[in-house]
Amino acid sequence: MSATPSALSPELNLFCRLSACVAIHDAEPMRESIATALDAGYDVLRIKEVILQNYLFSGFPSAIEGLIVLGATLKHRGIADNNWVEMRTEEQIKSDGMALCAMIYDKNFDKLMHNMQSLSTDIRDWMIFEGYGKVLSRPILTAKERELCVISALAAMGRERQLMSHLRGAVHVGASDGEISEALQSISQTAARGKFSEAMRLWDETRSRS
Repeated sequence: MSATPSALSPELNLFCRLSACVAIHDAEPMRESIATALDAGYDVLRIKEVILQNYLFSGFPSAIEGLIVLGATLKHRGIADNNWVEMRTEEQIKSDGMALCAMIYDKNFDKLMHNMQSLSTDIRDWMIFEGYGKVLSRPILTAKERELCVISALAAMGRERQLMSHLRGAVHVGASDGEISEALQSISQTAARGKFSEAMRLWDETRSRS
């Protein structure tokens, strides 16, 4: 009997695992994921972007530690680093951020903006400009690739409220049930494996409400 084909590409499956490892600083699987990605010839800029975007969800320390591991691995292998050069104006970044956030949250977008406004006008503005604009709307990864990496990171950290939102967001940007399930399953290969069952419970709950 032939094996069931994976919903995720090998590259995206690896990126989801890397995202989870960076979020919880699971050092050895993180190094292995980076090494495997480089062995496969995946674009350094895309690998780096998976690590970079984690600062929005697990903080600068996690992203910095991940970048240190990537940088050391590139240096050891004699591979050139690569950096994205931002060419958009601030207005374009804000506009891109609003559009992407609206796509991810869909009918809940206005509610999200109201909730963030009630917490802090700063967090509302930073979410749009820094989060969805400056980082998540960069063209290095697609919106679907980013959301799948995000749910892996949030699941690994046990951030249930945000995970529920981004599970819906992954659906809104075109991720299939199989892709989402496999993205969540990637945390079973990390130190967060104990959170896998809860992540799948939340995914089942999200599907039942749709």
